[in-house]
Amino acid sequence: MATDDFINQQMRDILSRNPDATHPEIMRTLAYRARLNWGRVPASVSLVQRGLDSASDIIRKYSPDQPRVPAGQSDGGRWTRDPNSSEGGREARERERRLIEDSKNPNKPMAALKRPGGSYVRGPTGEIVAYPKAFPPEFFVMQGRALAQRSIGNYSDLREGVLQLETDISKFFHGRDWDMQRVFNEYGINPINHELRDYSTIAIGLYSYGAMIPSYAILPGQAVYAALNSNFKPGEERSFLYFLPQRNYENTLIGYQLGREIDAKSK
Repeated sequence: MATDDFINQQMRDILSRNPDATHPEIMRTLAYRARLNWGRVPASVSLVQRGLDSASDIIRKYSPDQPRVPAGQSDGGRWTRDPNSSEGGREARERERRLIEDSKNPNKPMAALKRPGGSYVRGPTGEIVAYPKAFPPEFFVMQGRALAQRSIGNYSDLREGVLQLETDISKFFHGRDWDMQRVFNEYGINPINHELRDYSTIAIGLYSYGAMIPSYAILPGQAVYAALNSNFKPGEERSFLYFLPQRNYENTLIGYQLGREIDAKSK
C-alpha cells in the first residue's frame, strides 16, 4: 500500500474511533501502526508525525465522514489488529463496545480506562485501554507516593528505602500481586490476559510517577527484566533507547502522563 493511501486510511480510522484525539495521540498511533506495517516509520509518515499539520488540519483533511475507499480493494476498510484480516477490525470495535458496557456493570471486573477529564485512555495501537476495577490508576500513584513520602527528607536509612522500592517493583513481576496480565484472567484458559498488556506497563509508569522516579531510571530496569523473562513476538519493534518493545516503552510514558493529570485534577 502506498504511504499516502496508508496515511489516509489510518487517519480516518483513528479519528472514527476517537474524534477528540489530540495531535500527539494521533501522531503516536499513526507512527505505531506504520511500524507494524513496514517495520519502520517511512519519511512521508514522519513528516506528518512532526506536526507539519495542526490538529484542526488533520481533522478537516481526514474527516471520517469523507468517502472511503470501498472495502474489498487493496486500500479499503479500516485498520485491523491483523492488516490481512477484516475480521480483526470488527473484533477490535466489538471489544471496545463490550469494554465500555462492562464499565457500567459493577459485576464485571474490567473497565475502560478514562482520564480525569472523562476521555478514554488509548494505547499506542489507538484502542481503548482496559484495566481491572480493583486496581484503578489512582492506586498505583498512591503506592508510589507512599514510598516517596517515606523517603523525602529522611536519608538516615537509605538502605530501608531502597529495599522498599525493590519490594514494590517486584510486585510487577510475572505472577506477583501487581502483574495485571496474569492476576486478572477471567477466562482461566490462557495464563496471560492479553487485553491487559497496555495497562500492565501503564501501571509501572503510574507508580514510578508517584514515587518520583524519572522515566530514564525505571525504563532500563524494565528492559533488563523483559529481556530475561518475556517472550515477545518475533520482529516486534524495540525502542531505540531501550530493548523494550516500542509498545511497552510508550505505555510506560502514558502512565507518567496520566499520573500528572490525576495530580492536576486533585489540586
